[in-house]
Amino acid sequence: MNLKRTAEIIVECINNNNIMRLSYRKSSGSKRAIVRMVEPYEIKQEGAKKYLYAYDNSGKNKTIKSFLLENILSAQKQARVFTPRTF
Repeated sequence: MNLKRTAEIIVECINNNNIMRLSYRKSSGSKRAIVRMVEPYEIKQEGAKKYLYAYDNSGKNKTIKSFLLENILSAQKQARVFTPRTF
């Protein structure tokens, strides 16, 4: 999936409060993908890089995390919606 289409799916999930299944590499050189179920909140530009900020429902450390957009391999909109959390 290309980065433009991935970003479109992420924005759609943010706007509609859809849970999203994310396939992600921790670093650009890594070949191993990590799959997360997240509640996406925003995309933020920090310098030359863009990050997705999302609540990670996967694993034991459920918390807000940042995901470098260029390291997201795929994003899939889920039918389930979430109620936005207040921070």
